[in-house]
Amino acid sequence: MNELHNIQKQAIDAEGIEHIECVQNLCMCIAAKLEVSDKDKLILHEAAILHDVGKIKLDQSILNAPRALTDEEFELVKTHSLEGYRLAKEYGVPDEVAIHILNHHERCDGSGYPRGLSQEQIPILSKILSVADVFDALLSHRPYKTPWRKQDVYEYFKYNKMFCETMSNVIIEHFDELYQIKTNYS
Repeated sequence: MNELHNIQKQAIDAEGIEHIECVQNLCMCIAAKLEVSDKDKLILHEAAILHDVGKIKLDQSILNAPRALTDEEFELVKTHSLEGYRLAKEYGVPDEVAIHILNHHERCDGSGYPRGLSQEQIPILSKILSVADVFDALLSHRPYKTPWRKQDVYEYFKYNKMFCETMSNVIIEHFDELYQIKTNYS
Protein backbone atom coordinates (compact mmCIF):
# COMPACT_ATOMS: atom_id res chain seq x y z
CA MET A 1 0.00 0.00 0.00
CA ASN A 2 2.85 2.39 0.77
CA GLU A 3 4.14 2.07 -2.79
CA LEU A 4 0.76 3.16 -4.15
CA HIS A 5 0.64 6.06 -1.64
CA ASN A 6 4.02 7.24 -2.91
CA ILE A 7 2.99 6.99 -6.57
CA GLN A 8 -0.13 9.01 -5.79
CA LYS A 9 1.82 11.71 -3.92
CA GLN A 10 4.18 12.16 -6.85
CA ALA A 11 1.32 12.43 -9.34
CA ILE A 12 -0.96 14.96 -7.64
CA ASP A 13 -0.62 18.62 -6.76
CA ALA A 14 -0.72 20.31 -3.35
CA GLU A 15 -4.50 20.86 -3.61
CA GLY A 16 -4.98 17.14 -4.23
CA ILE A 17 -2.89 16.24 -1.19
CA GLU A 18 -4.83 18.76 0.91
CA HIS A 19 -8.12 17.25 -0.30
CA ILE A 20 -6.97 13.74 0.67
CA GLU A 21 -5.85 14.86 4.13
CA CYS A 22 -9.05 16.80 4.75
CA VAL A 23 -11.27 13.93 3.60
CA GLN A 24 -9.29 11.56 5.81
CA ASN A 25 -9.87 13.77 8.88
CA LEU A 26 -13.54 14.31 8.06
CA CYS A 27 -13.94 10.53 7.74
CA MET A 28 -12.36 9.93 11.13
CA CYS A 29 -14.64 12.50 12.77
CA ILE A 30 -17.78 11.06 11.15
CA ALA A 31 -16.70 7.50 12.01
CA ALA A 32 -16.24 8.50 15.65
CA LYS A 33 -19.72 10.04 15.75
CA LEU A 34 -21.16 6.81 14.35
CA GLU A 35 -19.13 4.74 16.82
CA VAL A 36 -17.44 2.74 14.07
CA SER A 37 -15.08 0.03 15.37
CA ASP A 38 -11.35 0.71 15.59
CA LYS A 39 -10.72 -1.91 12.91
CA ASP A 40 -13.15 -0.20 10.55
CA LYS A 41 -11.59 3.19 11.32
CA LEU A 42 -8.23 1.82 10.12
CA ILE A 43 -9.85 0.51 6.93
CA LEU A 44 -11.56 3.85 6.36
CA HIS A 45 -8.33 5.72 7.03
CA GLU A 46 -6.54 3.79 4.27
CA ALA A 47 -9.49 4.09 1.88
CA ALA A 48 -9.63 7.86 2.44
CA ILE A 49 -5.94 8.20 1.60
CA LEU A 50 -6.39 6.30 -1.68
CA HIS A 51 -9.96 7.25 -2.65
CA ASP A 52 -8.87 9.39 -5.62
CA VAL A 53 -5.81 7.38 -6.65
CA GLY A 54 -7.51 6.49 -9.94
CA LYS A 55 -7.15 10.12 -11.00
CA ILE A 56 -3.47 9.50 -11.69
CA LYS A 57 -4.62 7.51 -14.74
CA LEU A 58 -6.56 10.48 -16.15
CA ASP A 59 -5.50 13.39 -18.32
CA GLN A 60 -4.57 16.08 -15.79
CA SER A 61 -5.61 18.84 -18.19
CA ILE A 62 -9.18 17.55 -17.93
CA LEU A 63 -9.04 17.35 -14.13
CA ASN A 64 -7.70 20.90 -13.93
CA ALA A 65 -9.85 22.42 -16.68
CA PRO A 66 -10.91 25.97 -15.68
CA ARG A 67 -14.39 25.39 -17.06
CA ALA A 68 -17.30 22.98 -16.83
CA LEU A 69 -16.43 19.62 -18.32
CA THR A 70 -18.09 18.34 -21.46
CA ASP A 71 -20.30 15.28 -21.05
CA GLU A 72 -17.56 13.15 -22.59
CA GLU A 73 -14.91 14.54 -20.22
CA PHE A 74 -17.16 14.00 -17.21
CA GLU A 75 -17.74 10.37 -18.23
CA LEU A 76 -13.95 9.96 -18.37
CA VAL A 77 -13.51 11.51 -14.91
CA LYS A 78 -16.15 9.15 -13.54
CA THR A 79 -13.84 6.23 -14.41
CA HIS A 80 -11.43 7.22 -11.62
CA SER A 81 -13.29 5.12 -9.03
CA LEU A 82 -12.91 1.95 -11.09
CA GLU A 83 -9.34 2.85 -12.11
CA GLY A 84 -8.49 3.43 -8.45
CA TYR A 85 -9.96 0.08 -7.51
CA ARG A 86 -7.91 -1.63 -10.24
CA LEU A 87 -4.72 0.10 -9.09
CA ALA A 88 -5.46 -0.85 -5.50
CA LYS A 89 -5.87 -4.50 -6.48
CA GLU A 90 -2.71 -4.36 -8.62
CA TYR A 91 -0.69 -3.03 -5.68
CA GLY A 92 -2.06 -5.51 -3.16
CA VAL A 93 -4.40 -3.22 -1.25
CA PRO A 94 -6.71 -5.46 0.81
CA ASP A 95 -10.22 -6.00 -0.57
CA GLU A 96 -11.70 -4.48 2.60
CA VAL A 97 -10.03 -1.16 1.66
CA ALA A 98 -10.26 -1.35 -2.13
CA ILE A 99 -14.05 -1.72 -2.15
CA HIS A 100 -14.45 1.76 -0.66
CA ILE A 101 -12.21 3.27 -3.33
CA LEU A 102 -14.60 1.76 -5.87
CA ASN A 103 -17.75 2.88 -4.02
CA HIS A 104 -16.90 6.41 -2.90
CA HIS A 105 -19.14 8.02 -5.55
CA GLU A 106 -22.13 5.74 -4.98
CA ARG A 107 -25.23 7.48 -3.63
CA CYS A 108 -28.05 6.04 -1.53
CA ASP A 109 -30.65 7.16 -4.08
CA GLY A 110 -28.91 5.06 -6.77
CA SER A 111 -27.66 8.09 -8.74
CA GLY A 112 -23.97 7.46 -8.11
CA TYR A 113 -21.27 5.64 -10.02
CA PRO A 114 -19.67 3.39 -11.14
CA ARG A 115 -22.28 0.73 -10.33
CA GLY A 116 -25.41 2.69 -9.39
CA LEU A 117 -25.69 1.04 -5.98
CA SER A 118 -28.30 2.24 -3.51
CA GLN A 119 -29.13 2.17 0.19
CA GLU A 120 -27.98 -1.04 1.89
CA GLN A 121 -25.94 -2.14 -1.14
CA ILE A 122 -23.41 0.52 -0.15
CA PRO A 123 -21.19 -0.35 2.85
CA ILE A 124 -21.24 2.15 5.71
CA LEU A 125 -17.56 3.01 5.28
CA SER A 126 -18.20 3.88 1.63
CA LYS A 127 -21.09 6.09 2.73
CA ILE A 128 -18.84 7.90 5.19
CA LEU A 129 -16.16 8.39 2.56
CA SER A 130 -18.77 9.65 0.10
CA VAL A 131 -20.17 12.38 2.35
CA ALA A 132 -16.70 13.44 3.55
CA ASP A 133 -15.53 13.74 -0.07
CA VAL A 134 -18.57 15.81 -1.08
CA PHE A 135 -18.36 17.99 2.05
CA ASP A 136 -14.76 18.91 1.26
CA ALA A 137 -15.39 19.34 -2.47
CA LEU A 138 -18.31 21.73 -1.99
CA LEU A 139 -16.29 23.94 0.35
CA SER A 140 -13.15 23.89 -1.82
CA HIS A 141 -12.00 26.07 -4.66
CA ARG A 142 -11.61 24.19 -7.91
CA PRO A 143 -10.40 25.51 -11.28
CA TYR A 144 -14.01 25.37 -12.49
CA LYS A 145 -15.85 26.67 -9.37
CA THR A 146 -15.66 28.82 -6.28
CA PRO A 147 -16.27 27.34 -2.82
CA TRP A 148 -19.88 27.13 -1.72
CA ARG A 149 -21.05 29.24 1.19
CA LYS A 150 -21.27 27.47 4.55
CA GLN A 151 -25.07 27.85 4.73
CA ASP A 152 -25.50 26.45 1.20
CA VAL A 153 -23.51 23.34 2.12
CA TYR A 154 -25.57 22.90 5.28
CA GLU A 155 -28.80 23.10 3.27
CA TYR A 156 -27.42 20.76 0.61
CA PHE A 157 -26.95 18.00 3.17
CA LYS A 158 -30.20 18.83 4.95
CA TYR A 159 -32.43 18.65 1.87
CA ASN A 160 -30.58 16.48 -0.65
CA LYS A 161 -31.89 12.92 -0.75
CA MET A 162 -28.94 11.35 -2.58
CA PHE A 163 -27.25 10.58 0.75
CA CYS A 164 -28.68 8.15 3.26
CA GLU A 165 -30.51 9.71 6.17
CA THR A 166 -27.96 8.56 8.75
CA MET A 167 -25.08 10.26 6.92
CA SER A 168 -27.03 13.46 6.30
CA ASN A 169 -28.04 13.57 9.97
CA VAL A 170 -24.43 13.20 11.14
CA ILE A 171 -23.33 16.01 8.84
CA ILE A 172 -26.16 18.29 10.04
CA GLU A 173 -25.77 17.45 13.75
CA HIS A 174 -22.00 17.99 13.69
CA PHE A 175 -21.80 20.55 10.93
CA ASP A 176 -19.80 23.17 12.83
CA GLU A 177 -17.22 20.62 13.96
CA LEU A 178 -16.83 19.26 10.44
CA TYR A 179 -16.68 22.79 9.04
CA GLN A 180 -13.88 23.59 11.47
CA ILE A 181 -11.92 20.57 10.24
CA LYS A 182 -12.35 21.83 6.68
CA THR A 183 -11.23 25.36 7.56
CA ASN A 184 -7.95 23.92 8.81
CA TYR A 185 -7.22 23.10 5.15
CA SER A 186 -8.43 26.28 3.47
